[in-house]
Amino acid sequence: MSQYILVLCVLVVLVLIASFIYTLKVPKQHNEEQDKSIPQSVKKHGILANPIFLTYIVAGVLIAFYIIYLIAG
Repeated sequence: MSQYILVLCVLVVLVLIASFIYTLKVPKQHNEEQDKSIPQSVKKHGILANPIFLTYIVAGVLIAFYIIYLIAG
């Protein structure tokens, strides 16, 4: 595997982690009064009900598998 590919894979993973952490922090900064009409089941499982979080999780898993594939091949 080329050294450039390894560096790019590491950068992609770092950007993914940073954007996931930023996405987790943004909802906490907003006013809670807007969430009064949201059902309790959605409030309890906010990460699983949010497609952006699911996208980060799926992308992270796919990138990890791709990196393992590149390292093994």
